[in-house]
Amino acid sequence: MLATHFTVELTTGYIDRTGLKDKKKVEEKTEEQLILERKRRKAGLIVSRCENILILTFMHLNEVTALVIIIGIKGLVRREDIEKKPGYYLVGTILNLTISILLGLLIKVLIMKYGNLPLHLSKA
Repeated sequence: MLATHFTVELTTGYIDRTGLKDKKKVEEKTEEQLILERKRRKAGLIVSRCENILILTFMHLNEVTALVIIIGIKGLVRREDIEKKPGYYLVGTILNLTISILLGLLIKVLIMKYGNLPLHLSKA
C-alpha cells in the first residue's frame, strides 16, 4: 500500500510542477506554511491508508458499491481543499482507488487460484 502513496505523490507532484509553466515567480514559503504543509501531507497519508484498507475490505466482502462512501466522506471532509485544487484531489483520489481496486482484484484472483492450499506446509 505504500506504493500507492508514492504513485499519488509523484502524479500530484507532476501536476504542481506543470502548473508553474506561466513563468510567474514562485513565492517563498514561510516556516509556518511549511509546517502546515507537512501536517497536511501526514494527514493525507493516514487518510490514504484508511482508504486502501476500506477499499480492500469492501472488495473482499463483495460490497463494491460501498466504495461510494469513501469518495463521499472525502468530499465532505476535504471540501475546502478540493475547491482550491479540484484536479489535484481528483487525480489523487482516482489514482488511489484505481491502484487499490487492482490490488484487490489481484488478491481475489490469487485466493481463487491458491485458496485450497493448507495453511502450513509440513514435510511428510
